[in-house]
Amino acid sequence: METALAESSAKLKVLNEYERSEDGVSSHGRRSRNRGSLRHDVTRVSPPQPDVTTPQAPPQMLQTPPMALQDISSHSNVSRDGDILKVMQKQNVITELLVKQQKQSQLPTKDIPVFRGDALQYKSFIRAFEHSIEQKTDNDQDKLYFLEQFTNGEPQELVRSCVHMQPSRGYKEAKRLLHKHYGDELRIASAYIDKALQWPQIKSEDGKALNAYAMFLVGCRNTMEDIESLEEMDNPTNLRTVVSKLPYKMKERWRAEAYNIKERRDRRAKFTDLVSYIERQAKIAMDPLFGDIPDSRPTSAGKNDKERPQLRKRNEELRDERLH
Repeated sequence: METALAESSAKLKVLNEYERSEDGVSSHGRRSRNRGSLRHDVTRVSPPQPDVTTPQAPPQMLQTPPMALQDISSHSNVSRDGDILKVMQKQNVITELLVKQQKQSQLPTKDIPVFRGDALQYKSFIRAFEHSIEQKTDNDQDKLYFLEQFTNGEPQELVRSCVHMQPSRGYKEAKRLLHKHYGDELRIASAYIDKALQWPQIKSEDGKALNAYAMFLVGCRNTMEDIESLEEMDNPTNLRTVVSKLPYKMKERWRAEAYNIKERRDRRAKFTDLVSYIERQAKIAMDPLFGDIPDSRPTSAGKNDKERPQLRKRNEELRDERLH
């Protein structure tokens, strides 16, 4: 009886284990099928994910190589040095401007000559006026006022004829009239020739007079070169007028000089050649050592003056002897 009960209980135990294993297999199959269906429909429905807090790894410190640190520090130093250099350069420029302005303020005042109608003085006058007044103001009314102030005679009348015009137009017209009457190239050349004609004849061995004449001709050459009308002075008649004021010996030497220019350079002598010749002769005459050498021989006039009283006295003695 007990043996039968033990066998039956063993059979029940085996059956229970078998059923449990089948249930596990079936549940595993169902789970696999469900998982496959879930994979198939994952794009359509995403099941809610449970909030799972994953532990975050601590932040890792990036270690920069020492060479990279040196490059970064050197680059920052270079940029800082460049900024400092730019600031110093700007300071130097400002300092130079201040020094230049200080020097200009210490210069003496610029005197503008009053223009009275001499064509030879027109260029110097108009340049001084433009530099001292025209460049320092944009008001044409002020320019016209000062232009009237620094002219006299006929030039002033020309400027006054433009005072009642609109300032900008009046100032331009006043300058145009002055240039037309006194700044024309032919008028300036004629003025120089007229002054050369009125120049006194230069005596031989008069170094000072020759030097003054040379300085006048140098000024004429520079002015005519500046206005690009030097060919007006190359006229043969004008050249002969200039040469006519020289001493006789210098005229002879100039004839030889002009012939050499024609022979060697295959052109005739020009005004610049004549001015260079006279300038050199003036330097020779004004040489501090041999420029003025006095003649030690007595002149014939002086000798005659000394002999005349002796002859008169001898004639009187002869007359007295005849009377006695």
